[in-house]
Amino acid sequence: VLASITIAQAILESGWGKSKLSIECNNLFGVKAIGGWRGAKKLYPTYEYYNGHKILVNDYFRVYKSYSESIEDHALFLVNNCRYRQNGFFSAKDYVGQANALVRAGYATSPSYARQLIQLIKQYNLDRFDILEVKNTSYVTLDGGGYASYNGGAPALNLIIRDFSKDICRAF
Repeated sequence: VLASITIAQAILESGWGKSKLSIECNNLFGVKAIGGWRGAKKLYPTYEYYNGHKILVNDYFRVYKSYSESIEDHALFLVNNCRYRQNGFFSAKDYVGQANALVRAGYATSPSYARQLIQLIKQYNLDRFDILEVKNTSYVTLDGGGYASYNGGAPALNLIIRDFSKDICRAF
């Protein structure tokens, strides 16, 4: 998961950390409490796009104890949901590819979601945090000492301290 994508999603989904969801639930990424989620959840109104129409609906969102827990769960959410791999998220070579793959995989229903992420990354030069190692491995740091990686077709969560978590938290 490229760091630029993680940071841009946190900015966009949380409104720079000012949304009610991020303040009350530490949910920086708008991750909903669907599927096998067994943690705390809270109901919020949210806009979804259906057949080109923006509709206000109520939905449950995940509640986290901290931003670091939200960041770590976001990475795990992407790694553990096969729809992201199937839609080319982990095979994308750059943030443009990952942003478009997020939309194809259904992360957001907004038709402008990928464009908004790409614009944020360009505007704030967030791709400077993307590190692609020799083996074509990419990772995003998780505040609390971990990073999510995808290498050679096998997702993994590696608990190794890295440097970007300070930048993510500083944005908020």
